[in-house]
Amino acid sequence: QDIDWRRSAKSDHLFVRQQEWESAQNVWLWSDTSLTMNFRSNPKIKTKKDVSLVLALATAMLYSEGGEKIGLLGADRQTSLGQFGLERFTNSLDHERDILNTLPQKLPKTRQAHFVIFSDFLIQKEELDHFFETISALELTGHLIQVLDPVEAEFPFNGRVRFQDVLGENNFLAGRANDLKPRYIKALKEWQMYLNSKATSIGWHFTTQI
Repeated sequence: QDIDWRRSAKSDHLFVRQQEWESAQNVWLWSDTSLTMNFRSNPKIKTKKDVSLVLALATAMLYSEGGEKIGLLGADRQTSLGQFGLERFTNSLDHERDILNTLPQKLPKTRQAHFVIFSDFLIQKEELDHFFETISALELTGHLIQVLDPVEAEFPFNGRVRFQDVLGENNFLAGRANDLKPRYIKALKEWQMYLNSKATSIGWHFTTQI
């Protein structure tokens, strides 16, 4: 019953029809809403959190249009297909932001699962190590997208500058901020190398969005 008789009649060989079995992939997305994501260096640009949420929504739309099942990691119990899945994902992004302020440590054990994580990854190394250990044990695939503000990537400071953390609890006055740039850029590159190395070791990809 699998023989293509019409095509076989035109040749001395038998041709067999083969149909590739396709199944929708489960795509889980997560967008960081922690306090460091509220930062923006200029009131004319979006905060890192807003950029992350827009990227997550755009990514969800692309996967949904491609026929994949999508879900918000930590909020949805399961992934969903089509327009319903996209609407459900959008509602979760809008109403469940409080649960998106720490990296999810319990990941769904769904078949053919793929993960896309948006964050600045300015997170304690111990928390990240635990997250990567969890991923490695489940043998999942995914992407890490680091969202940074332009000043975080470039450190364009000169002269006397006071730096203050997002909580307002600690501050540091630099007499010559430009002297700190080489050390800062070096530390940032080393952190990104660590993230890339961890991602690569488990078959994931790492990239930066500024």
